[in-house]
Amino acid sequence: MRSEILKAVILTILFVLIYAISGYQDVYLGKTVFAIGVENLVTIYALLLAYVILGISNYTRPFKPFSLSAAIYFILEIAVFNLSSYQSFAVLFPLFQSLKVYIFLFLFSFALARVELPFEARWIRYAQPAISTTGLVLMGFSGYSILSKIPFDVSEEIGIIFLAFLVVLAITTLSNISGSNAAQWLRRSRPFLLGSLLVVSIYYIFIRPHLLDRTGLANFLEWFIVGLVLFKLSRDLKRSLEVDEREIIEVHRQRVSLRKDEWIEMFTRAQHEFIEKGVKSLLVASLCRILFEMGWSEERVAKAVSQIVTHRDEEPPALSFGWERKFIEGRNRKRRAKLVEELKNYLIKEGVRVES
Repeated sequence: MRSEILKAVILTILFVLIYAISGYQDVYLGKTVFAIGVENLVTIYALLLAYVILGISNYTRPFKPFSLSAAIYFILEIAVFNLSSYQSFAVLFPLFQSLKVYIFLFLFSFALARVELPFEARWIRYAQPAISTTGLVLMGFSGYSILSKIPFDVSEEIGIIFLAFLVVLAITTLSNISGSNAAQWLRRSRPFLLGSLLVVSIYYIFIRPHLLDRTGLANFLEWFIVGLVLFKLSRDLKRSLEVDEREIIEVHRQRVSLRKDEWIEMFTRAQHEFIEKGVKSLLVASLCRILFEMGWSEERVAKAVSQIVTHRDEEPPALSFGWERKFIEGRNRKRRAKLVEELKNYLIKEGVRVES
């Protein structure tokens, strides 16, 4: 709350200064450097102030990006209008006017992609990725419409690249509706997929036209890129497969009951550290300590802790949203809790009963 009030005060002071400078720039600077109407200045100030105020509550925070996008639209319009007063940039304002519907759609889509729902309901798992994905696809379409209409040689190609980039980002974002291996692979491969797209696009637009008279070199480069992509994809796909290293075998069952003593306290603390923070060391150490004291062999102890030792959390992908990082952390916490439950069941099966 205090930070929002401070931001509002700073914003107000800043706009008072802008108003004072813009109103008296002829006196201070001897000429009019930029023109900005009082109505436009008040509109931008109100939108930015709304952006700050909407951040106070979790239930109004999802609307913040729309206020910011509207403010950016008016700022762009004023900036382009002032630049157009110079001969070199005279074409900018007419171009902006012809594209303003797409520019507004792009900024609206940008806001939609940044919306973070504040609820904890189960349906958010599907609604949040769907909203961000929709925003990204609309951004791609409107961005393509803007870039393809800018008058330079490769504007159409750059627009297509931008659209493809946003579509790939949207697909990997939509994968958050699932926790499957394939979905994890998509999220983990986001930097590679986007990077490959950019490299291939740059090659076809800027490099390949210069190699048309050298078909051998062009073919070599293209097959090299294809081979590199296939190698990377196949390697990542293999890594995404989870292997259960524990063997299901019958062993002698020792009936041991462990009460609330020093080890139980350590084990309870170790569970919490692993589930909440992903720290393995304390859990593995406490398990090994008691199991070795009970006379377990190294093979049996290794089998008991193998799932904990080999567990890997899913890392947030590059260019991830805030909600996406929260989703992944939530899934990681559930997976760790499930591992601990499986571990307890395994210990009970082997005759080690933990009682708190």
